[in-house]
Amino acid sequence: EWGETLCEAFERAGFYPHRTPSPDSITLALAYRSPSAILLDASFIDKAGFRILDSIRISAPHVPVLVTADVADEQLRLKALVLGAEDCLVRPMAGQEAVIRVRRAVERRAQSRRLLEQELAVETRAEALQRDILSLRGQLKRNVGLLQRAVDFHLRLEPAADVDATRLAMLKH
Repeated sequence: EWGETLCEAFERAGFYPHRTPSPDSITLALAYRSPSAILLDASFIDKAGFRILDSIRISAPHVPVLVTADVADEQLRLKALVLGAEDCLVRPMAGQEAVIRVRRAVERRAQSRRLLEQELAVETRAEALQRDILSLRGQLKRNVGLLQRAVDFHLRLEPAADVDATRLAMLKH
């Protein structure tokens, strides 16, 4: 059987495949397992409809889903891609090809997660820098105000002092 051959190929590649007997058992399995990827057979979509893709996306949004379908199921493959499948594999295929495609999907998903984490870190740092800038701006305004008072005080004490008008104008801004 093609499914058994596929499982053996994944085992040889270091994966731990888990087969589920029905579409409903996928959601149940996701409650107890954290898979690297899901290889979803088109027959499950035929039985459960495309809601199975939504169910998987809700239960395990970080897990890439690859759909396997017959070459004649072009509309099903296209709809699965539109609805969020990472890739569609045409059956039958060599186990090694499936392993490679799953590995690539897992790598893409992991890279995407890393990029999102980096983006979040950059946004957090940018917000912290904006707060620092606002704080420094406030400190600068206070310091300019103190300096202006000191200049005004100095001018009252020594009215005849030769003060550069340009410097005073710069301080006021």
